[in-house]
Amino acid sequence: MPEIVYADRVKETTTTTGTGTLQLGGAPTGFRTFVSGVGDGKGCYYCIADNSTGDWEVGLGTVTDAGPDTLSRDYVLASSNSGSLVSFAAGTKDVFQTVSAALASSVSAHNRIINGAMRIDQRNSGASLTPTADKTYSVDRWCLRLSQASKITLQQDTSVVPAGFSRSLKALVASAPTIGSGDFFGLSQFIEGLNLDDLGWGSAAAHPVTISFWARSSVTGTYGVTITNGAANRSYSVAYTISAANSWTKFVVVVPGDQSGTWLKDNSAGMQVHFSLGAGSTYTASTNNTWSAAGTLKPSGGTNWVATAAATFYLTGVQVEAGVVAHRFQVKAIHDELLACYRYFEYQANVYNWPAFVDAGSAAGSYGSVGFQWLARKRADPTVTLGGTWYKPNANNPTVLGSNEYGCAIYTTSVAGSNFQMQANNATMKADAEL
Repeated sequence: MPEIVYADRVKETTTTTGTGTLQLGGAPTGFRTFVSGVGDGKGCYYCIADNSTGDWEVGLGTVTDAGPDTLSRDYVLASSNSGSLVSFAAGTKDVFQTVSAALASSVSAHNRIINGAMRIDQRNSGASLTPTADKTYSVDRWCLRLSQASKITLQQDTSVVPAGFSRSLKALVASAPTIGSGDFFGLSQFIEGLNLDDLGWGSAAAHPVTISFWARSSVTGTYGVTITNGAANRSYSVAYTISAANSWTKFVVVVPGDQSGTWLKDNSAGMQVHFSLGAGSTYTASTNNTWSAAGTLKPSGGTNWVATAAATFYLTGVQVEAGVVAHRFQVKAIHDELLACYRYFEYQANVYNWPAFVDAGSAAGSYGSVGFQWLARKRADPTVTLGGTWYKPNANNPTVLGSNEYGCAIYTTSVAGSNFQMQANNATMKADAEL
């Protein structure tokens, strides 16, 4: 769909019959034409009403400045024909812009992607990394999928960004690989199943989703975005074309809801959104724009970007929302974005004020512990890693005693027959509950 435009007082008449594109016949007094109100090449919500027959149709269409002007009927949302295109009879019909019930229900819908503007980078603070293992995370919630180590370098970027954004995720080919049939490379976010309840995927009531994003590459060609389920046995690949090197372009793709397969609705991985940077035949879709019982990661005809030495690829402004319209990118308050990221990964660093614990006993091996509460409840019991330096006279290095969704406990033991103490001194703590 093109950009959706909302305008007041847009109404025309048409005498078009059947189910095809409407030829517009002009605006009544006090109203504007679709071309003057919405604009040539723009999209809008429309309503067609035939007062003589009672037939009606609400949908999304595209306006074209022609002779006469036209309005295509791209996607029907509701109609007197059970939600399908209406074959209108002869006579004059009213055509006007409307605010549909579908739009009203989607206004409060949230972006299913977390950190789509790449603003949060707890792990690396803007530093680059060259992953050696599959599903290595760069900026929060975004990981590199790979089958060969050390081929791509990732980094949060603050200088190469489209208008309206301050950061992007940069991928750089560090060492161009030879791509075999079983290879794959790309940027992914796994979405928790609890955030997908309302989509109804895996049932006859499955709703479509719209993926919008900004991308830029030094290599022109066909790229792709793929949705897979958590088990990677259902996938849908859509191709998009980067036609100008080193230039930002906004892309919008619509993915129909999958009525088959298993789409988990719990705290495990319900969906993967994958931006392909290359793959072999095993992970390449045989047909684009169709659901398949496979875990493919690249569209048919897709470019193997990773095979070009020193190539760059940038991504930002990623949004996945229910429905068939791409709304303006949802900018969350930074506090809310951080809390959303903390559910999956939390990094506490340079901490000087954590509680100290002291044991008054004098025997070597005396024991002391303290508990910590996470800044946000974790998706699942996290893996906790301690680092940095600790002030610990007469004590051993601290160890994690246990952890759960709510917090963790750490402990230490004495090394001498005297009182001991432990306190954070530029220490760090990582809690990882990623999907």
